[in-house]
Amino acid sequence: MRISRVLILIMLLLAITSTIIIYMMSPIDQGQKVHFKIYNNESSNSIAKRLYKMKLVRSKSLTYYYIRARLLFGKNNYGDYLQKGNYQLSDKMSSTEIIDSFFLYIEKANI
Repeated sequence: MRISRVLILIMLLLAITSTIIIYMMSPIDQGQKVHFKIYNNESSNSIAKRLYKMKLVRSKSLTYYYIRARLLFGKNNYGDYLQKGNYQLSDKMSSTEIIDSFFLYIEKANI
């Protein structure tokens, strides 16, 4: 009995945590379009803070960790690179869509 209660509690905590993360990464959706610039050698923390201040993402912490994960692992385990430049963003985009638009995917050649 005790093990099943622990398992139920763990499953409940996982469900609540995933619901919060999904909500925090979802679009804000107020119809706002914004110009956003990534500067040369700008940190992940700086990008996450500016996106949060501009009300384009709900959580600067989750945004920061998603950017870091993309930098470390990339979409296909090759690693991605932040592309400096100007971006036209919308709050109808999810956090992952916004962040994914900042990356240049470089595929390693199959030798």
